Amino acid sequence: MAPRKVAGSGMPSLRAYVAGEPGMEEARDFFRERFQDQYSGWCDGYDRGFDAQAVFFVARDDVTQVIQACCRLHFKCRDERTLPTPMESAVPVGFPLPDPPERVCEGGGLSYRRKEDLLTLVRHMTRWCIRNGIKRCFTTYDREKTRIRDLYLRDLGFSHVEAVVKYGDIRPKNGKELVEWQVAVLHLPEELPTDQRDENSPFPPLDALVPTRQRRRAEPAQPASASS
Repeated sequence: MAPRKVAGSGMPSLRAYVAGEPGMEEARDFFRERFQDQYSGWCDGYDRGFDAQAVFFVARDDVTQVIQACCRLHFKCRDERTLPTPMESAVPVGFPLPDPPERVCEGGGLSYRRKEDLLTLVRHMTRWCIRNGIKRCFTTYDREKTRIRDLYLRDLGFSHVEAVVKYGDIRPKNGKELVEWQVAVLHLPEELPTDQRDENSPFPPLDALVPTRQRRRAEPAQPASASS
């Protein structure tokens, strides 16, 4: 599936990637590098364990194509299955997402070089979620980081939830205590505002964002060529 690009002078190039696409690994590398600057305990195997449920959204410099911002959404309902998301699977302290599962998602993997590109990316992601029937997006942030708290609550419109999540191996660099990840939620409207309904989304519909392995299984077998 060819990634699609936002048209318009001065705009970042926005893409969406799923498991099996090189862009997803590039986005993971971008996020991992920044995560490991602040925390210990990252595990590639654990992170990839949720790839079948994930879509990575990326903003690239329109000229150099270097990643400037990324964010990831995990969906409970994918490939006709209902699966736990990372915050639901967290040990020792998780957080269950509310029903109905097809109406919620979990956001994470947020990182950026240029804040304005991140805000553009999240604005288009939010509209994309509304188009795809998502009503609430839950996320977590390090409650000790004032800058990231302000980003979520002031700039992105999330609301504080009285809950925290802890992952058993994630600690601050050179710290001993587990990081406490504050839960927050973004409530989405039923429909886009009238002036946004005719806009073209830079991202394909959720149903079209199928991981490569699943896409191959769904494709009909090709007839053998005359030379085979």
